[in-house]
Amino acid sequence: MNYSLKEIADAVNGKLISRVCVCCSILGVSINSREIKPGDCFVAIKGEKFNGHDYLDSAFDAGANCAIVSTFVGENVPDGKCVILVDDTTEALGKLAAFHRNNLSAKVIAITGSVGKTTTRDLLHHIVREKFNCHCAIKSFNNEIGLPLTILGADEKTELLITEIGTNHPGEISSLSKIAAPNIAIITKIAPAHLHGFGTLENIVKEKCSITHGLRPLATLIVNGQNEITDYLNENKIDHISYHHDSKKTAIEIDGKAVEVDLPGNGYRENAQGAWCVCKELGICAEYFLEKLRSFKTGNMRMEIFETPKLKIINDCYNANPCSMENALNYLSSLKSDRRKVFIAGDMAELGEMSQILHQELGKQIANSDTKLLLCVGDFSETIAKTASYGNSLIETHAFKDTESLRNKLHDFVKADDIILIKASRSVGLEKALETIYRIFS
Repeated sequence: MNYSLKEIADAVNGKLISRVCVCCSILGVSINSREIKPGDCFVAIKGEKFNGHDYLDSAFDAGANCAIVSTFVGENVPDGKCVILVDDTTEALGKLAAFHRNNLSAKVIAITGSVGKTTTRDLLHHIVREKFNCHCAIKSFNNEIGLPLTILGADEKTELLITEIGTNHPGEISSLSKIAAPNIAIITKIAPAHLHGFGTLENIVKEKCSITHGLRPLATLIVNGQNEITDYLNENKIDHISYHHDSKKTAIEIDGKAVEVDLPGNGYRENAQGAWCVCKELGICAEYFLEKLRSFKTGNMRMEIFETPKLKIINDCYNANPCSMENALNYLSSLKSDRRKVFIAGDMAELGEMSQILHQELGKQIANSDTKLLLCVGDFSETIAKTASYGNSLIETHAFKDTESLRNKLHDFVKADDIILIKASRSVGLEKALETIYRIFS
């Protein structure tokens, strides 16, 4: 990045209050004063629990040339520095990212969906990073702050920019898509998630498909072939390529051939099928795709598998919704073993008025699995446990109000040689239970 202060101010429609030559260069952008490098622009974001304006002095001391602010601080601008005054700093961050994206020659891939966004992103990055100079979103940088920061992290050498777009309220994906202006967009599986903000699956489909609003001319749209998505796109006459994966099979289809892949569960295989469609658009051959796919490792609390001398643990507690819960439970059931199978299941968050019903459905799925011990955590722990026990009296069930209560009792339930699946929404914090299990068997 190398923009003048005037270019930055124009990009964000801001008022430049300067004590430095407006030709001075801006070399980077940060919202964290502790990560500022000399020549950066500091964007003072206001959050629920913090206000970036409180850290202006720290940002300037660290070497920032300017700061984008929404509160007038002109009289406090140090010599040799400047501020750019805007109405909303979060909106300004998005405008700045859109400006930077339009100056990049990189091809942009944007990924959305209810489940599989981050896994598909990680699969793609693993496969393409040796073929292209690639910049990829980190963590779950997929909202109105994370997406712009991902884009602003790319430079003139970037050939492929892989972004992730999420949502928790209507209109967010459309707005973010216009910032990213994708050359290739992919919609992974859509399922009941964030129902508190959307109400129905139909509304979620509409929101996810609004990624098309920002597509560049001649862009490619790739979608999971579930009927809800393809019906909507066909009704609205939106061109797309669809992919399918048979959940009963352990193979994915590559150039018309079924290829067995060693991935943990149907969800990962479905995401790999989508990743192949993107790679094919990028000109990557099947042989190379499969070679790189074989070396892919799960991680970041997403179907992360640990084998110890005493336990097998499937750590999938990064997040949860009904679809991802079903995928994880099916994977646990698919494991051929005489060892006891234990499911530590926490609440699925943000399901709105459907929460009770969807947690009951999870209980029914557990009842039909070969789970032997069920430990439930959270506000809906009793719902899950009672429904599972009612459907299958052979399952030992216990409910806990929170993760700390579970941790205090884990030593009474978990045994050596168990196979343990741990899954919940992030708000439950089940990774702390995993720490306790390791301590018990260390």
